[in-house]
Amino acid sequence: MPGLFLGRRSPQNRLYEQPTFEYEQMIGVVRNFSVVVLMIIVNAAPVLAQDDPAVDATEQLERGIEQLRSIRDSLVEKGQTLSSLKQQVSQADEIQAAELREDLARLQEEIAELELSFEQIAIGGIDMDILEDEPGANFDFKEEMELIARPLITSLKEITEKPRKMEELRSMLSHRELQLDVIRRSLVSIARFEQQELPPRVAEQIGEVAAKWRQQKHEIERLQEISRLQLKELERADTDAVALADHLLHGFLLGRGLTLLIAIVVGTLIWVVMRVIRGFLGKGLAGSFRSRHPVGVRVAVYSYHTLTVVFLVFGILAVFYVREDMLLLALALLVLVGLALGARQYLPRYVSETRLLLDMGTVREQERVIYNGVPYRVAELNVYSVFENPELDGKIRLPLSVLENLASRPDTDDPWFPCRPGDFVMFPDGGLAEVLRQSVEIVEVRRMGSTVQMPTAEFLSSGVRNLSREGFGVVSSFGIDYAHQNISLKEVPQRFQTALEEALKTAEYAEFFENIVVELKEAGSSSLDYLLYASFGGGAAASYYSIGRLLQQTCVRVCNEQNWVIPFEQLTIHNADSPAI
Repeated sequence: MPGLFLGRRSPQNRLYEQPTFEYEQMIGVVRNFSVVVLMIIVNAAPVLAQDDPAVDATEQLERGIEQLRSIRDSLVEKGQTLSSLKQQVSQADEIQAAELREDLARLQEEIAELELSFEQIAIGGIDMDILEDEPGANFDFKEEMELIARPLITSLKEITEKPRKMEELRSMLSHRELQLDVIRRSLVSIARFEQQELPPRVAEQIGEVAAKWRQQKHEIERLQEISRLQLKELERADTDAVALADHLLHGFLLGRGLTLLIAIVVGTLIWVVMRVIRGFLGKGLAGSFRSRHPVGVRVAVYSYHTLTVVFLVFGILAVFYVREDMLLLALALLVLVGLALGARQYLPRYVSETRLLLDMGTVREQERVIYNGVPYRVAELNVYSVFENPELDGKIRLPLSVLENLASRPDTDDPWFPCRPGDFVMFPDGGLAEVLRQSVEIVEVRRMGSTVQMPTAEFLSSGVRNLSREGFGVVSSFGIDYAHQNISLKEVPQRFQTALEEALKTAEYAEFFENIVVELKEAGSSSLDYLLYASFGGGAAASYYSIGRLLQQTCVRVCNEQNWVIPFEQLTIHNADSPAI
């Protein structure tokens, strides 16, 4: 409590009102924090306000009487001072009356606090809040949440109540000791003036100042004595740290610790029983779940999982309720309410993902979907869904959040990939490559004697032609001179075709030879050009370039045998000065 200061508030008075004790406050915070951590870890129940059983009841009564007598004496003095102040207010001018009213208000607060302390000591420190009637009110969600959290907050307050009171009393004693030191020095200064011969009026005024400061000293000493008695009472009821930890641990094991153990056992039993029931009923559902299955089967499976979670939650809450542990029950309810409030923000996303899990969304099991430019089959829909491509090594797992932006369609006879390992493919630039390995990430090919790796999506979008899968054709062109124009329509194509058939049938890839076509393509600027087209099965794909060379070699050989002229590009120079022909 603040001390009593009469009259005007001097600079010395203001020094006493709000002192700073940073060091003491730091020590108090550390001490309070240590006690809170110990109580929360071991037992959150309020066990610190117990009286020392070794203290005799007679001694407690005597201490209480002494405290009541001290408070009563202080009330009598403050009552007298209050009457004097009221009289001074009625006689003072406006400025002095304002200052005296402030002192009067502070004095009335101190008297009220002393009366409350007197009553608390007399009734044994019983909480009187319960005697207040609470009027009925309409349902208020915020108020209901406060009621749920109140046991937790109350427990934390009760845990730290005793350490906080002790720290407040220590800080108050230190504060009042500083006040007494200032007052003593002030009285020493006043005493020097009193020892001198002073004019009567000055001596009278010095006497009034000395009386005021002596009264302040007496009041602070009285308050300091009360604080010492209260601190001594609290320290007497305090036990040593080892005994306290032992007591708290024992209480925890038989109280809240046992409740937590029972809740864990009940939750485990519920989970095991639900798993056993699923084992009996879900054998047929498991196979349907991974293959084409009706939506009802999937709904039943996920509903069973939801029911298991509900049973677990209600089982644990029931344990807390039966054991009458309102703190754990309040904590559990707060967690559930927090989860519910958090789920409200993500509800649209949960609804969308639930539709996917139930195989009712835009992506469905066993259907075809394009992901990053590569076709996949939806092998399994789950929290992490599985995509696979029958022609590619490996699988990919994707979260449901990714599937929300995809759409699948029923599987048809469309190819899953244009090639397989061992196939020969032709790139748009005319390059031939052998496929060595292909997976969901890369395709590895051998091209011009070197191994090249390409991302699967890039390889698929490059537009390669698979020569090995369904066969291929080699197209070439060959020209003869216009001197053979008279035999160019029949004799020349027949001899070319006969020679090409013989050459291709005796080549190393003859078993894959299918057909050869030789036709006059066009009458070029300097030659009669023939189209040579040879078709082969996919087994000859590795000899694609060899076939083209063989076609040219055979045509040259026929021309040599028949003395046919093979023309070359001619350049005609036109002279502008020469006469036109």
